[in-house]
Amino acid sequence: LNSQLIKQSEQYAHNLQVITKFGHDIASDTSAESLIETCIELVCTELEAYYAQVFLIDDAVGSVVLVKGRGNLLQHQHIWVDAMSDNAIGRVIKTASPEVIHDTRSIRGSRCVWLLPDSRSEMLLPLLIDGRCIGLLDIQSTEMRSFRKQDIPYLQIIVNQLAIAIDHVRQLEQSDQRYEQFSMDNRHLIREARHNVQEEYGLSGE
Repeated sequence: LNSQLIKQSEQYAHNLQVITKFGHDIASDTSAESLIETCIELVCTELEAYYAQVFLIDDAVGSVVLVKGRGNLLQHQHIWVDAMSDNAIGRVIKTASPEVIHDTRSIRGSRCVWLLPDSRSEMLLPLLIDGRCIGLLDIQSTEMRSFRKQDIPYLQIIVNQLAIAIDHVRQLEQSDQRYEQFSMDNRHLIREARHNVQEEYGLSGE
């Protein structure tokens, strides 16, 4: 019993260290792609998974779109999934709850069979911000029953950190765009005012 408690304590300490390190690593990152890459590599290393990918919701088309995967495995694939579909991705998006699939080949019509033929098990974790799902992290393993449900709580913290960081980057980008639009409008108003003054007083535009 004592050895089991020690092992649990060590695992808890390790998980906390991983969460803290990830939070530190992404704190100053202002690139969504870089944030996602950091998360993917961390999770694959922690779970000894061979592949992971991040999907984000595109509200404009009502779909979940693959934005980044590990390495070049699906680099040239344009992959999207209906956010209301009944497959694993759709279920995770709709319920905002994680899902573990112990044998992907047992799922009829699974994309993993033909897109990721080496995959045998899968874990999907929603990217949550105050309970709102903005996408998901999909992790793949070449071994059946590779993922444990007891790993979900600490992994969920990591992907939620990623979600918050992505949202922060988006807000910064929107703020930059609004500032740029304001600057353009302001320059236009100044040129227009200068032109009106020149016309009124017969001044040269030089």
